[in-house]
Amino acid sequence: MEFTKKLKIILQSKKLIFFLSLISIIYFTIYLLFPKTSKLNQNQKVFTGKIIEYSWKTEQIVKLKIQLQKEKIIAEYEMPPESNFKQEIMTGMYLEMIGDLEVPLTNTIPNTFSYRNYLKTENIFYCLKIKKLKIIKKGSWWNQIQTKLRWYCDQSPNAHYLKKLILGIQEDNSDLMRIYRRNGISHVFVISGMHLSMIYNFLNSKIKKKKKKRYLISFLGLSLYYSMLPYSISSQRAYIFLGLETIKKELQLNWSKSKIFFINLWINILRNPLSVFQIGFQYSFLIAFAYIILEKKEKNKIKAVWKNGMFIFLFSLPITIYHNFQINPWSILNNMVLIPIVISIIFPLLILNLFCPFLGNSIQKIITLFENLNSCLYKLPLSSIVIPKTSWIWILCYYVLLISYIYYKKRILIFWISVLIIANLCYQKLNSNAYIYFLDVGQGDCMLIVTPYQKDVILIDTGYESKIRKENILSFLRSIGISKIDTMILTHGDADHMGQAIYLMEDLSVHQVIFNDNEYNKLEQNLIKELEKKQIAYRKGIEYLDIKPYKLQFLSTKKYSNENDNSNVIYLYYKGYKFLLMGDAGVEKEKDILAKYKLKEIDFLKVGHHGSDTSSSQEFIDVLAPKYSIFSVGKENRYHHPSKVILNRLSKSKIYRTDRNGSIEIKINKNGFNIKNYAP
Repeated sequence: MEFTKKLKIILQSKKLIFFLSLISIIYFTIYLLFPKTSKLNQNQKVFTGKIIEYSWKTEQIVKLKIQLQKEKIIAEYEMPPESNFKQEIMTGMYLEMIGDLEVPLTNTIPNTFSYRNYLKTENIFYCLKIKKLKIIKKGSWWNQIQTKLRWYCDQSPNAHYLKKLILGIQEDNSDLMRIYRRNGISHVFVISGMHLSMIYNFLNSKIKKKKKKRYLISFLGLSLYYSMLPYSISSQRAYIFLGLETIKKELQLNWSKSKIFFINLWINILRNPLSVFQIGFQYSFLIAFAYIILEKKEKNKIKAVWKNGMFIFLFSLPITIYHNFQINPWSILNNMVLIPIVISIIFPLLILNLFCPFLGNSIQKIITLFENLNSCLYKLPLSSIVIPKTSWIWILCYYVLLISYIYYKKRILIFWISVLIIANLCYQKLNSNAYIYFLDVGQGDCMLIVTPYQKDVILIDTGYESKIRKENILSFLRSIGISKIDTMILTHGDADHMGQAIYLMEDLSVHQVIFNDNEYNKLEQNLIKELEKKQIAYRKGIEYLDIKPYKLQFLSTKKYSNENDNSNVIYLYYKGYKFLLMGDAGVEKEKDILAKYKLKEIDFLKVGHHGSDTSSSQEFIDVLAPKYSIFSVGKENRYHHPSKVILNRLSKSKIYRTDRNGSIEIKINKNGFNIKNYAP
């Protein structure tokens, strides 16, 4: 009893928050000044560790989060055909692994997701490519229960929903989740306060009201469930919040919601200071803080829901802009309609599906209706308003104005918030620089030309079809305020140059498309069907593209027997700088171009056919004498591009390669030009 009284005095002390804040800020500062580094030797080949989490990339490739003795790593293992590892795998399992450590990839296209930086926020510094592994020890009985429950969920037609909402497993990155993100409801499919509170309150309601320690018993029951969930910042925040609520009720403390919020915040920061840089942390705590501010009750329930929805939207707006570069104004209504459906219908049905698996197909039909509703809402006009990347100073100014309005109700503050948003919208349109980007899309081509004030945006080629690369290209375009392509030029019909075109058009507005002067192949025919459906103009065989003050000339010669030589070769002239973009044109076309156009020295050469020795003849290079040579080439590609012969021929020029230098940005203005690259 004496201990309980002393504990209660300490927890109710007004100085508690002050000391926690001070300790957390000092710890956070030290963490930034002296960041953690890996204790592993990159030459190490043999590792022993425990599986913390796992997910399947394909039927044969598993991705593992492994706890070694010193630190965590991310591992990937491709099972041999005869392996039965898939049937044996479970969390808590100890493995001996032989493989190579690799530094995680970072973003090579500006303003896109950096996997390396994300892993650093979890103090993970290496990825392991496993060549061989051996099971040393299986997981505990509790791990085996988790594995059986996971297998049980996998048997249902609603497996991915069950695993998301019941087990907290985020395995897929499907188009459906992209729709949920656009509609502003993806957070409801992550284990968070809503899910844990429902379980906590349910357990609490089943314990007799007069029974002592009922809140503690409820929390212990919740802890059992929480222990089988994979780590996420949102579930951790909710779990700590409910733990603090339990302490408050059991000890009858007079803690306010704001005090619980800040204790929770500082506990999370002390656990991992770098988590503040994760989008999950930012959304989770900002929205929780917004609800504390909105604590005052509105008598009219409909009005309260609308006001709360609007305020939460405004409160999360800067984080959405900073990370996604787009907003969906309809998400306010979507949250009012869709989230109650998930909470009141989908979630209870999934619980029912767990205990009555024979109802799986019937429940799937209801979920399909929900998915179709989301698809319709996704296509609403203005469902994506592009807002360019902003700065932390802009975000700080925004929150100062918004919170000031909440407390002082001065309408002039709404005006200044609007001015701040409009200024960010218009910033890129006031940019007088011209930009030329050679984007790293692996073994393929993709180039972007942006004229001053974004009067014209030209995309030359799109690279291979790839969901990840598509999202990276779209994310980059949005980050610089681009939602419309004025002209898409496809140098020729090979998949590594135009394979992404149809998929980019799902999210981008395109004014016109220009093909090369050749017969349309199957890929091009499929694209033309889509263009005609969307009523987008297309043409081929043009000589000039009139984009003042640019000179954009198509160097046409004759028709050839192969698609590569029929590539559009483009000569670009701007402010005295000369560019030659060769597509995949080979030696024969180079000779014809020299004979017809009498080219002279140029500044920038986009090297033909990714640096293959079928292009860039010695004669052609001697005439052009480029100052800068740019190779669009994939890392460790199977064609072994670029050829050493071609690299030697261009050795007098400054060489940039997308496999080593990442995307290349050339900024041109009245003072000259500047080259910047985004290395992997």
